[in-house]
Amino acid sequence: MTLDFGFYERAKLRSWDALNQQLCDKILGLIELDGEPPTVAEIFERHCNDSPVTSLMLKESILSLRRERELVIHKPDGRIVEVANKISFADRISRPDQRILPGLIVKRWPSRAKQ
Repeated sequence: MTLDFGFYERAKLRSWDALNQQLCDKILGLIELDGEPPTVAEIFERHCNDSPVTSLMLKESILSLRRERELVIHKPDGRIVEVANKISFADRISRPDQRILPGLIVKRWPSRAKQ
């Protein structure tokens, strides 16, 4: 049995590029579907199991996009991670709030009420 993808270096680079280009849209789709930011584990389970992307690649991509301020990492208790060198499968990932006009901010996801 042969698979459509390989794990050689060129395929890894293509997978990395595709992941970085598509991850933000995938996260927004999961937020719309579930009503809250997905965990790293949920992202991996829903989008990476049918691709050559590894959990390490996913985490590195999230960290890279966080450094570029394209993603926000939330600890399980809701705290936003300002600086991150590593993340866990329990962390939630969202898009940053979007400033559309001075003083007017659009939330990318609704805040969860503290219980």
